[in-house]
Amino acid sequence: MGIKIHPREEIVKQAQIELGDVVLKTMKKLTTAEFLQVINTEFSNRIGGIAKYWIRDERHGDQNKPGGWE
Repeated sequence: MGIKIHPREEIVKQAQIELGDVVLKTMKKLTTAEFLQVINTEFSNRIGGIAKYWIRDERHGDQNKPGGWE
């Protein structure tokens, strides 16, 4: 019997491959400093956007959790 893999594992792996390809292509067009600036800006904006909604959910979504509305 083989190892059971979650159905989303293949989707995640494919996304990693595709993102890696884009990163490599982008790196070739920019200096290291420029590339780091682009990566930092793009990912920090996306992480901040996700965190905003997680924080909102923590503060208002479940009053039984720490930080939940009182």
